[in-house]
Amino acid sequence: RSSGIPSIVESQRERVKINRLNNQIKRQNQQLQAYQRQENSKKVVEETFKPKPSFPRLEDAPMRVSSAPTPIKPIVRSPVPVVKTKIAPLQQVSQFGQNEIQKILNKAGVGINGRITKRGAGQYQWTAGKLKGQAQVVPVRKVGSINQFVKSFMALSKKACKGDFASLPAPNIGNAQAFEIACIGATSNISSSLLFMQRGRDIVVIGHEISADDMDVAMDARDRIAGSL
Repeated sequence: RSSGIPSIVESQRERVKINRLNNQIKRQNQQLQAYQRQENSKKVVEETFKPKPSFPRLEDAPMRVSSAPTPIKPIVRSPVPVVKTKIAPLQQVSQFGQNEIQKILNKAGVGINGRITKRGAGQYQWTAGKLKGQAQVVPVRKVGSINQFVKSFMALSKKACKGDFASLPAPNIGNAQAFEIACIGATSNISSSLLFMQRGRDIVVIGHEISADDMDVAMDARDRIAGSL
């Protein structure tokens, strides 16, 4: 039995030796792997921080200097001609005339005898049966407003009457103003139906005159003109 024990011990010793050798080999392998990792890390760091070639600087390039400077030609500019333009004064030409009056009468159904005739600047006349038609066109800039023109017109009509003068406003049509006037005297007995309106830059008055006994005929013509505007 005693002879078997040493063999067991020896076998254990051999196992221990083998284990020690294995551990030693294992440690050596670990050390070798650690060394390799360290060397690889050094290479990575060296490659990362390795200085790269820089771009050539412009100041490092050789410059060629010409011995004779190139002359610079001066820029010669021809003077721009100044054209003086005379602006003609703006003339306000009346846009309302004989043709426009004719269109209004035709539209209202007021038939005239013959043609409309021009008596002077902005003044027209015609006849329509028993009626004596008249029109006056005045630029707004000369009278200020339609109300001022109506007031002046009535004052002149009253002054021209050689008898009793009367004026009566009629119902207005839109922006137009309508009036009846009459002058009753020893030698005259006249009435007129008037319509004042503004057309663009002009003030226009259209009236029909007849005897006071037939005033209704003039009123009818005035009302038809007002209704056609």
